[in-house]
Amino acid sequence: MDKTTLGLGAAIIAAFFFGASNPYAKIAASQTDPVLLSFLVTAIAAVIFGLYALLNPKHFTGLTSKNGDLYLCLGIFGHAIPSLLSLYGLTMTSALNLLFLLRTEIFFATIFGVLIYKEAITLKQITGIIIGFLGVFLFATELKFTGVNLGDLLIILATVFWASYVVIVRKLSGTLQPAAIASIRAWVALPFLGAAALFLKTPITIPAAQYGNIGIFAISTYVFGVVAYNNAIERLGIWKAAIPAQLLSIIFGFIATWIVLGETLSSIKIIGAAMIALGTLLAVMKENNNGKN
Repeated sequence: MDKTTLGLGAAIIAAFFFGASNPYAKIAASQTDPVLLSFLVTAIAAVIFGLYALLNPKHFTGLTSKNGDLYLCLGIFGHAIPSLLSLYGLTMTSALNLLFLLRTEIFFATIFGVLIYKEAITLKQITGIIIGFLGVFLFATELKFTGVNLGDLLIILATVFWASYVVIVRKLSGTLQPAAIASIRAWVALPFLGAAALFLKTPITIPAAQYGNIGIFAISTYVFGVVAYNNAIERLGIWKAAIPAQLLSIIFGFIATWIVLGETLSSIKIIGAAMIALGTLLAVMKENNNGKN
């Protein structure tokens, strides 16, 4: 298979794992302090990546001190800060708003990709992004969006940081394996989140019933999902990876939520899902003229 096909496959896999963790994240977040939850899922990912590094040291041979500033930004600005912003934002807004607003990352990632890396984009692909984003709005909110407040602004700010993460991944892709990049992200973010938990005097209360949910959330999102996403960014570039990964994750998320929590599918969600699929297809489909993407 060619590079583009492998990249799209990786983006779809990332969307699956991001979406599959949705119900478990919802359950865990309802009974665990957001700062503690962010620290725990990051710690689980850091341990798994630590074992991975011991078993596959050759994947980390590209580590170099001259990229130390990028590694620091990767963990702090690409993980720790946006995680805290989104979780705090969730305490001030609805879950529906969160689900919709997180997808604004697509716009910021596209802007960064075009401006910083000069990634080409056509009118058809811009149309696909808009259609897909409108589909996300319908699917996530069912036309019940509650307006913008401080929590919403914190979530939007978080998506700017997450969009900067894909820029850093693109920069590091030439020297490090996707899994190595995900490892550094978790390792750098963990002490920062731990310090935040201590500074905020976060209560360490974890209901025993949540152990499994927290573990599934961590492994699905921060291990398999992030590694697949990094693979997609390496092969496709920034916005072409972000669009299928972010748009399709909402559909996979609903399927998982329907199976685990029994949520129902309305006619508006069906229309929204169709728009997401159409928008994704338009955005990633190759141009006929001269074989350009």
